[in-house]
Amino acid sequence: MGMELLGIVASFATIVSGFGWLMERSAKRSERMFMETHSAIAKVEANVENMEKAFQDLRVLLPTNFVTKQELLQHIQGEEAWHNTTSERLRQIQEELLALRYRSNNNGHH
Repeated sequence: MGMELLGIVASFATIVSGFGWLMERSAKRSERMFMETHSAIAKVEANVENMEKAFQDLRVLLPTNFVTKQELLQHIQGEEAWHNTTSERLRQIQEELLALRYRSNNNGHH
């Protein structure tokens, strides 16, 4: 019985030792992950601060360095006219193609 008891105690000590090693490894991994997370959060914080500064700069630049409302309206109206003209031309081309196809089919050509 003495040897069996010694074997049981040795097995228990091995289990406790292994459990301790796993706990230590887990603690180191958790600490490393915490440091990596903290570093990532610090980078995000720095980026947010940079973005805030960029937006502040943009608020100053927009009213002073870009077009007036009238110039923007004229540009938009010009774009609308261009789109309308282009759409009309495409419609005409489509009608011509349909007419050609119709004539081709009615003349016996495929």
